[in-house]
Amino acid sequence: MNTFLKQSLTLAALLLVSLSFVSSANAEGLRIRGEITALSNNVASIETPSGQHIDVFLAPHVTVLLFKDVSFEDIPSNAYLSIPSVPAGPNKRRALGINIFPEGMRGANEGLSDWDLTSDSKMTNATLAKVISTNGKNNRELLVSFAGETQQILVPEGTQITSFSPTDKITITVGQKVVIFAQVADGKLTGGLVGIHENGELPPI
Repeated sequence: MNTFLKQSLTLAALLLVSLSFVSSANAEGLRIRGEITALSNNVASIETPSGQHIDVFLAPHVTVLLFKDVSFEDIPSNAYLSIPSVPAGPNKRRALGINIFPEGMRGANEGLSDWDLTSDSKMTNATLAKVISTNGKNNRELLVSFAGETQQILVPEGTQITSFSPTDKITITVGQKVVIFAQVADGKLTGGLVGIHENGELPPI
């Protein structure tokens, strides 16, 4: 088997694992964000931005998602997007971040669901239908579609926009800022998917 085919099969497998864990994590609504302060016997100790300390058991074959910043102009037409947001008017929301799914994860958890970046945040997983406006950095607006519905998304200046994909090139270590998608299993938090930003920040998700 040639190297290219092996890499393609590996990426496909990672995408399937990622999709499974993202679906489960969204259903449970559990995302642990913060810095890894200790790592021992597959247990990651996380200090959250609010100063809480949470232990998460990492799955034996944890999948790492690597987030990379892109520009507003780099969002592909028809992209499948993950957009945490807050209300901004009737059927309109203001993005807290925009994340571009890899094509292999198109359709993951499509729709609007509760999220936990702020007390009133939601998550929209949807397809980019149209760029409504690029008139000035504070007037950028997208139209996204999901399950026969549409939603307008305001994208203010400074909104972090990323692409992400699974990687097997990064080892989880102490000092990293991470988002761990976790489930409660046997009375403990278990995470099988870890998001890391290439510049060391928390991913905007």
